[in-house]
Amino acid sequence: EHIISWGADGTGPGQFDLPHDVTVDSNNNVYVMDRENNRCQV
Repeated sequence: EHIISWGADGTGPGQFDLPHDVTVDSNNNVYVMDRENNRCQV
């Protein structure tokens, strides 16, 4: 069952070009590593 999704293709805030890893810390922050945008978004 799909519950939620976020983000879109692109280079702006909340957008991803090639997300390749996701992790969640102890405070439930979600970190998405985006290879083509050379960044990690929280």
